[in-house]
Formats: sequence, structure tokens, C-alpha cells
Amino acid sequence: MIKEIDNNQETLTNYKVQYSKRLENQMFHIPNGMELVIIALLILVLFGGKKIPEFAKGLGYGIKNFKNALNEHDETNKTEEVKTTILKVDEKIRDC
Repeated sequence: MIKEIDNNQETLTNYKVQYSKRLENQMFHIPNGMELVIIALLILVLFGGKKIPEFAKGLGYGIKNFKNALNEHDETNKTEEVKTTILKVDEKIRDC
């Protein structure tokens, strides 16, 4: 009798886990082809044909500037590292 109750509780727990996973998949899913078409049409209607290329251009410009800023930051760090290394080597040479 106790084994049956334990098995029933375990089965119930498994069902709860499976149900919650199913709900998760239904709530947050990637739109399929038809949903993407509907979203694209809504964007076209809301913003119009002229605003979309301007938006895309601005987005591309922003991404380009972001990448350039990251590269500049990396180059600045490398330059500073080289300068500190040169100073350390210079101090060691002077100490000798």
C-alpha cells in the first residue's frame, strides 16, 4: 500500500514537471514563418516604406560605431601594456 502511494506521488511529480516544461515551451517560442510574415507586415503598416530603410541605416551605423569603439578600447589597452612593459624594462636596464 505504501509503495503504491510512493509510486503515485512520483508519477504525479513527473506529470507536473512535464506539464511545466510544456507550458514553458508554449509561452516562449521562436516565431515560425507565417508569424514572421505577419510581424513584418505590421511593421510595414506602422512605420511605412520610407522609415524602414532609414531605421536599418541607423541601426547599421550604430553597430559599426560600437564595433569600432570596442576595437579602439582593445588597442588602447594594448598600447598601455606596451608602454608599461617598456618602462619596466627601462628601469631594469638603469638598475644594472
